[in-house]
Amino acid sequence: MLTVDLSSLSMQPGTMVLDAGCGAGRHACEAWRYPGVNVIAVDMSFDDVWRTTCTLKAMDDSQERGEAFWGTCLTDINELPFRDAFFDVVICSEVLEHVYDSEKAVRELARVLKPGRDMVVSVPRYLPE
Repeated sequence: MLTVDLSSLSMQPGTMVLDAGCGAGRHACEAWRYPGVNVIAVDMSFDDVWRTTCTLKAMDDSQERGEAFWGTCLTDINELPFRDAFFDVVICSEVLEHVYDSEKAVRELARVLKPGRDMVVSVPRYLPE
């Protein structure tokens, strides 16, 4: 189930999207469906990064994407390996409740986000999504 309504974001060709704490890649894969949108998905779990990689690869093999690209990375969201103001959209869904220092994580996500662009964060609640 998606917790982010990507249609409410500016998903134009050339947009750089970070799915931070991608899990199995549900948001990264949905963002990849937008024409010309570039996606990078990161997580600390090797298994989750592998699953996301396999799904994005299968999607990529099945359609022509032109100049758009995707990538995955095994990393901690508290120490992202990207330069400042690199992404147009940052998605962090159902992750912060698992992070020891969530304030540091949010600062790091804000660091890699271009000023004035969209960051979407969700955390679980008592009732189902």
